Amino acid sequence: MLKSLKRRMKTNYCNLKIGRYKKKATIKDLEIRTPQGREKIYLKVRSLDGQVLTINEIWYKNNENKLVTQGLWVELDSDGQLYPTSTLARLLLFMGISSIGELIDKEVTLKPKSTGFLCVETF
Repeated sequence: MLKSLKRRMKTNYCNLKIGRYKKKATIKDLEIRTPQGREKIYLKVRSLDGQVLTINEIWYKNNENKLVTQGLWVELDSDGQLYPTSTLARLLLFMGISSIGELIDKEVTLKPKSTGFLCVETF
């Protein structure tokens, strides 16, 4: 049966293996867009295999210690600083940095959510 399977296939699928669940990538640029009338940060990343991707969500543990995803919305307090509990602040704290601009050239781990879209892992 294996011989007949190989003969019928143009590509040798018999040697396919399970891919990696997570990917490493480097943040190369930042973009601010305003979907739904609110500012949101989009990370332009390059994966180790050379893929250029746009990421706008993170994985994090919420107050109930459950893993959730949420967008990188710009949420400011009355002093014009990031709310410390915002997803953007969570990303900065996880990376050990204090400003959005410092994200450039940082390495991140990308993990897909159930829809297949990749998010930055921050736990």
